[in-house]
Amino acid sequence: MRGLNREIIQKYRLLVLNLILCFICLNGCKNGLVNPVRLPDAGRETAKNLWQQSEATQLFEGIDLCDYINGAGELFLQHGFERLKVYRYASPEFQHPIVVERYEMKDRIGAKTVYDTLKSTTGNPVALGEDGCLDQNFIDCYQAHYYLKVYTFNPNNPGTSATLVKFAQDELDKIFKKEK
Repeated sequence: MRGLNREIIQKYRLLVLNLILCFICLNGCKNGLVNPVRLPDAGRETAKNLWQQSEATQLFEGIDLCDYINGAGELFLQHGFERLKVYRYASPEFQHPIVVERYEMKDRIGAKTVYDTLKSTTGNPVALGEDGCLDQNFIDCYQAHYYLKVYTFNPNNPGTSATLVKFAQDELDKIFKKEK
């Protein structure tokens, strides 16, 4: 009898979690898919030139993710997290670095679920990967089984959005060039 109650409780928890995720998915970015941000290729070419990787790449696998993310690691682990690579880039022209977080998930569903859960509700859609959302100082996007977050604390500097888009696109290009 006790095992049956646990099974019912577990199914109820999954149902509630799925309902919450559906609500998040349906609400998406504030502006829906209207007017996605598209940058001219020339802007993409020049946006990243001043930045150099400033630290060694960090790698987190499995439960080690919780050492990097305080509090949100469980979301990733529940949806098939495999590994995270973190890159930091610095520029003499900007006070704060740009951080690129590349999460490799077990499958596309895990990457999409994490993206739908964490993307900005105040941002604007951006043409990156399968879906992307650009806010003042960060981008969330996913493609295939990868979830990508690119952020900085330089939101008021001219060109920040273009630079974030460039970093995100370069990272997606690097991933899928390697996999071909």
